Amino acid sequence: MLLIAAEALNENGKTQQALTYLNAVRARARGTRRNILPDVTVTDKDALRQRIWQERRVELAMEQQRWFDLVRTGQAETRMKAVGKKLPQRKT
Repeated sequence: MLLIAAEALNENGKTQQALTYLNAVRARARGTRRNILPDVTVTDKDALRQRIWQERRVELAMEQQRWFDLVRTGQAETRMKAVGKKLPQRKT
């Protein structure tokens, strides 16, 4: 939920609030080991979008959400082509 909120806030121009949620996820993941997963500080909307998407990819790696994120964000066709595959045809 935190990454969904971060993405929504970023898309609505509230990058500082988005960073709060993104960095909360990273803080939970790193625990007490301060030398890994430093806080994200980028404030450019497009760059932050990419960081949030990357965090979702890593955070949800084993939860079978990647495909849905790729479709939702319009990246599916590009990513499929990059690995030599075609996007499945929709039945109409």
